[in-house]
Amino acid sequence: MRVPRTGVSLCYFKNDYMFAFGGRVDEKRIVDTIEVYDIKRNVWQEIQTPLVDKTNWVPSYMGLSH
Repeated sequence: MRVPRTGVSLCYFKNDYMFAFGGRVDEKRIVDTIEVYDIKRNVWQEIQTPLVDKTNWVPSYMGLSH
């Protein structure tokens, strides 16, 4: 991952991609990024969310994904 973290939620899509949501960098900072791992290319990328207003974003720690 580009942003090392604990308590991250992971899910995979079509056996080609793995998504990482939220997590915690330290005791005070919860991560507000979403990253995707391309399994075939062995590359992590942050997903840019220009349509999301992060002032109302609630980051997740120890969340669930499916």
